[in-house]
Amino acid sequence: MKQTNNKTIRAALVALALLLTLPVVALAQSQKSVTKPGQSSIVAVGSKVTGDHTLTFNSFEGTATFSGNTMTGLEFTIDMGDFRSEIENETFNGKLVGHLKSADFFDTEKYPKGTFKSTSIKAEKTKFGTHMVQGDMTLRGKTVTIRFPATINVSKDKATGKTEFTINRKSFGMAYAGKKDDLIKDEVLLKINLNFKR
Repeated sequence: MKQTNNKTIRAALVALALLLTLPVVALAQSQKSVTKPGQSSIVAVGSKVTGDHTLTFNSFEGTATFSGNTMTGLEFTIDMGDFRSEIENETFNGKLVGHLKSADFFDTEKYPKGTFKSTSIKAEKTKFGTHMVQGDMTLRGKTVTIRFPATINVSKDKATGKTEFTINRKSFGMAYAGKKDDLIKDEVLLKINLNFKR
């Protein structure tokens, strides 16, 4: 009987120890950090026959999820109607911004937000980065699964992510071709730099 009691006590202690570790594990898996403009940047470069335009988004929020010193998740939301171009002339800049907000491109009246949510972040070292990120991007109400390389570094007090990749604008319903003598390319270059404090 005494031996049985000892086994029961040991089993109870083991179960208690496991229960005590669960909050620590859960905390590590759910640790999150938020970044905004000023800390990070999101830039899009669209090209046409005669040149290109660079758009810098002014309003967005990114959230990274960590387990220890590993980034396990990434998502961000962008205000698609709040951006500036590289054009200094206010009249020409206003025309470009107005056209990009229209139904030919972002259609911001109907779809004011753009989003991305990762489904996997895997360590994969290449000449383009340290990780491969896959997830769902939504623009103009259309969701497309994308995959891109990124350079991700995580320490105990900060994390950074940097990537450059292209998306096909027509996949999101932006089919406006441009002028006959100045056609717009389908591929849009995204340049994203994210900085998180932990």
